[in-house]
Amino acid sequence: MKKITSVVLAAILVMTAALALTSCGSEPKTLEEYLAGNASAAQEIEDSLAGLENDDMGLNVTYDQNKVIITCELKTTYEDDVLDTIKGVYSESMDDALASSMNQAVADIEKETGIEGVSIDVIVNNGDGAEIWKGTYPKDADTPAEDTGSEEGSE
Repeated sequence: MKKITSVVLAAILVMTAALALTSCGSEPKTLEEYLAGNASAAQEIEDSLAGLENDDMGLNVTYDQNKVIITCELKTTYEDDVLDTIKGVYSESMDDALASSMNQAVADIEKETGIEGVSIDVIVNNGDGAEIWKGTYPKDADTPAEDTGSEEGSE
């Protein structure tokens, strides 16, 4: 689990650095549009992430609108009896290990791009592709927004 946490944190740092190095001439509406219009930022992210893969895990980053999706693909397929234990460990500790860094990465990406509503999904898949764990940051990113009074003038 420590390897995956380290790789995910490194991936976020790489993405944030790449976004910070690239300026955008027009106003993209989504992070996906931002990266589509900034090939050098997208390529730098891809190149940097390629170096984070190892013998135990592959790593893939995709974008869907304002969502960054980091998928960690374990190269070992764990059987059900071991998988239940692994799922328990991930459920208990991964979120605590990643929450602060992921929330900061979201804030950094939003600041660098000027795009609001960015979120990050971190997914860990078993070797057979079955999902072991998923975390979404910030925590409320996939739930309807509550009225916080931040949208002044809306009715």
